[in-house]
Amino acid sequence: MCGIEAGKSLETYTQLLFEEADLHLKENEFKNLSDFSDRVDLVYNCITKLNTFKTEVAKHQDRKSNRESEMIRKQGNDLFLRQGNYLVALEYYTKSIAYAESGSTNLALAYANRSACLYERRYYKQCLEDIDRALSLDYPEKSKQKLLKRKASVETQKSKQKQVSYYNSPPVIKSKNPLIDCAEDSIEIQYNKKYGRHVIASRDIKIGEVLSAENSVCHVVHPESKYIHCHECLELCYNLIPCESCCSSLYCSEECRSKCYEGYHKYECQFHKILLSPLMVFIKLALIGMNDLKKIEADCPDNIHLFNSFKEIIKLEMNEENWNYINLCIPAIAASIAYYTLKENQEFTSKYDTDEDDCNIKKLLYKAYMINTFFPFNIKKIRYTPNYIESKRVGTALYAFTSFYNHSCVPNCEFFYYGSLIVTRAQAPIKKGEQVTISYGSYFYRTPKATRQEILKKTYFFNCDCKACTHNWPTIMDLPIGKDLSLWFILKVSQNIFDGTESNQKLQDELLTESKRLYYELEEDQPCQNLLRVQHMITEIYAYQASRDVEF
Repeated sequence: MCGIEAGKSLETYTQLLFEEADLHLKENEFKNLSDFSDRVDLVYNCITKLNTFKTEVAKHQDRKSNRESEMIRKQGNDLFLRQGNYLVALEYYTKSIAYAESGSTNLALAYANRSACLYERRYYKQCLEDIDRALSLDYPEKSKQKLLKRKASVETQKSKQKQVSYYNSPPVIKSKNPLIDCAEDSIEIQYNKKYGRHVIASRDIKIGEVLSAENSVCHVVHPESKYIHCHECLELCYNLIPCESCCSSLYCSEECRSKCYEGYHKYECQFHKILLSPLMVFIKLALIGMNDLKKIEADCPDNIHLFNSFKEIIKLEMNEENWNYINLCIPAIAASIAYYTLKENQEFTSKYDTDEDDCNIKKLLYKAYMINTFFPFNIKKIRYTPNYIESKRVGTALYAFTSFYNHSCVPNCEFFYYGSLIVTRAQAPIKKGEQVTISYGSYFYRTPKATRQEILKKTYFFNCDCKACTHNWPTIMDLPIGKDLSLWFILKVSQNIFDGTESNQKLQDELLTESKRLYYELEEDQPCQNLLRVQHMITEIYAYQASRDVEF
């Protein structure tokens, strides 16, 4: 179910407010302010006077509506009864649940209708939970017998329950790094003027070795997945329960709903919908930061890094001196909108009521938006079919340590998602002292050097000097073939090895072993097409073992 609420995005509003407030005239004044809170104050005082802000930004909140809920539920009925499109129908029923007023008959009806979808697809445990939720509410007496009949049928078929999971058990760190809490002891952090903070190998590393496994500092669900993934833990869930006050947040359990609400959602709950888009992980990061500033953190030596903390991610370097004025001003506009909304929230103002708190939240919103712009990771799950591979976005997340890996157009590592856990593996041999790299999206075999360099310079403000750029490696069609691949490899990769069967799992293991052997054999021919083909197979096998878009 793609995009859900129509209307302008935060990005549209920030551009509109920039133009209407004539903020281009404030460039010199803005740049002379070194304190982030002062920059937000300057912009805030300009935009809050505008009619656009007063009528389109400040007044629109996320409210439940039984009328909306009923309309959405009827759309779900059409998909379920006439078209047999069970997954999309289920998403509409969940959206109807999100919009229904707490304790209402509309909420009960949406739960009951969703239970029918779950019954058809053999998710019996979830079906029972929805039936019980419907019956605990004001469910119409005349329809109860049908619902009870479904419940009795489910009780006899629970042994046929389908499993709900979209990733395998993640790999674990075997030899924990004493200085980096999410990494193996095979790597270390170094700093120099040219590369800034970066990661190098502290010993020789083999293909496939896990280098780090990091939980996100914070994440938000993407609209593509917001009706089937928990907004707190991002787990796959086909019977989400709603926030009791807003239409935007859904959870896999009471535990996640309570944890989310007490942690930060009580402050954002009635935000304008434009602040609840996939890019709005910055608000969550800032609120987490405010909580951390209130805590007394245990003393930790500067050389020991705890990467699941706000303290680490807020120190990430973004080459701010290279940002143009508009790109510096947009975060201040977004921070001003979020700040205005937070100040309207009594829960927030009662907890953060000092001048220091006021200054801190403006600073954090501004810095968090910049981090959100510079370091976002798109959590994805992959759908494998005999003819193609496609991805679906689950969420947007921020990772402190994984952001330390520098870019190369011929990276020696790739990262894989296991839910919200990001795991980095070596995809090529890495010598002791060599820099550990990932790709920021530009691969030498896909994109000509000039285009790659332009994109990296414009987006990340550096000139790439990887071996592909230094030696002007061509794109894949102009590369030599390289040494012949084994006949066994050629025959096996032509098969559908990603169908989930036990025999194909064994084949994947065998292909992984053969691919690693071929890599070392072909390495001296780099760059060549066959080496890329082997490395691509290694990546695909590890990706398949991570997050997958499973059939409903």
